[in-house]
Amino acid sequence: MCSSDLQAVHVKPDKFTLAAHEERVVNVVITPKLVAPLEVSLMCEVKHGAARSLSVLAQVDGPKMQIVDAQLDFGLVRVGWKVKRQVTIRNSCDVTARYKLSLISAETGEPWGSTMSVTPSKGMLEYGRSMSVMVDFSPTEPQRSRCTLVLEVEGGITQYMTIRAEVVHAEVCLSTNVVDLGTIFLAVP
Repeated sequence: MCSSDLQAVHVKPDKFTLAAHEERVVNVVITPKLVAPLEVSLMCEVKHGAARSLSVLAQVDGPKMQIVDAQLDFGLVRVGWKVKRQVTIRNSCDVTARYKLSLISAETGEPWGSTMSVTPSKGMLEYGRSMSVMVDFSPTEPQRSRCTLVLEVEGGITQYMTIRAEVVHAEVCLSTNVVDLGTIFLAVP
């Protein structure tokens, strides 16, 4: 058996006796604890003979998730409005993935304030499945909003999506400031 803090490799069965010219198949079990290349040498001790080395090589990969939508554009939004949009995330590998979603300012990289949120913001997604998350936006002042949705996958690669909105005050424009109603009569239907 070979084991370390980062990876564990076991051979089953780990002890056996072979007759002359006999062959035996053994199972090599890898219990990965880190996404990284795995290279381990296992020593096979032979009673009354020379020890042999067995090299075990593997690429340990983590869960893979993706944000299906390329970007989210809220378009023109009035100050004080509350708008919601759905975003789809997908687990594109064959293991359950644990994820966390957050929002950061595209300009500063700091966490986005209370005017925008995503729910659910964390969870687990079964292999091969997709789900929708809700992005809520309640702007309080006119601005050009540029934000990034961050999908962090435990043991996997982080994904990003751009979110944008143009927040404006409601404006009314009159083509004329006089409305001429002509002659009107009192008590005439």
